[in-house]
Amino acid sequence: MPNAGKSTFPSYRLHKPSGQAVVTLNGRDHYLGPWDTSASRAEYDRLISEWAAHGRQLPPTGTGTSGTSINELMLAYFRFAEAYYRKGEKLTSELGSIRDALGPLRRLYGQIRAAEFGPMALKSCREAMIRDGLSRGLSTVALVASSGCSSGQPRTN
Repeated sequence: MPNAGKSTFPSYRLHKPSGQAVVTLNGRDHYLGPWDTSASRAEYDRLISEWAAHGRQLPPTGTGTSGTSINELMLAYFRFAEAYYRKGEKLTSELGSIRDALGPLRRLYGQIRAAEFGPMALKSCREAMIRDGLSRGLSTVALVASSGCSSGQPRTN
């Protein structure tokens, strides 16, 4: 068994007739944009992350095209944070932490409508933050194990 225990993901491929990048998830092709661009790679990462977080299925999406995007919300929040996180005229270090935390969100979901961002998207962002080293070193599994409770609920003594 050469692939035993090895995680495999659908491949990022070139659709030769159109010059587009494509990935097939659950039997359906998803076109990602021009082949071998950072935008198409980011869209691939977003789709794969959401697909994996949702049990190797894509969650249903909204069909509307209007509404505020995640990028617009992040920009509004960051402008607020620039004004709020100050000591006198100087910015505090919290602003750098906010910028770091918003990176995976921007990379994976920046272009989608905020109304389409749900629990599975949040889960895939959390996983991306852990992969990028933006965690305090504790995962949910570690927290449950340290509490001595297998149900995931806190112990009551």
